Amino acid sequence: MYTHEDAMMPILKFLANGQERNRREVAAAVADHFKLSEEERAEMLPSQSAPTYVSRSGWGLTFLRKAGFVARPRRGIYRITDTGRGITTSGRSEIDAAFLRENSPEYMTWVKECRAGQKRGSEERQQGHVSTLEATVPVVDLTPEEALE
Repeated sequence: MYTHEDAMMPILKFLANGQERNRREVAAAVADHFKLSEEERAEMLPSQSAPTYVSRSGWGLTFLRKAGFVARPRRGIYRITDTGRGITTSGRSEIDAAFLRENSPEYMTWVKECRAGQKRGSEERQQGHVSTLEATVPVVDLTPEEALE
């Protein structure tokens, strides 16, 4: 099964025609790109809350949106930005977190905000002043799967 990083370039290429697409369409296109079988598409996250391929495409969309390569004009709808379109024509074959860090100030701002929230949440949890819901902040140095463990 592919990772959220593996999904990022296929997501951009699917959106490159400029059309707005919903999350399901994006997830299906990425699954098609990787030629997932019906059995692989049926594989669920350990929590049983969603198919793994849908989750990984969703995380890919989130990272691309935080980097400014994909826009979300309304809830659940995505379109490529001019910056994202430029990446699809740059000759790159993949996108990973290192590329996002090096090429997107918006992504780095998000990373710093997440880290600040994690630190604050950890301190507040140690003092017993925060609920689990308030402490839920993405861990961006880890893959989503590693962050869940």
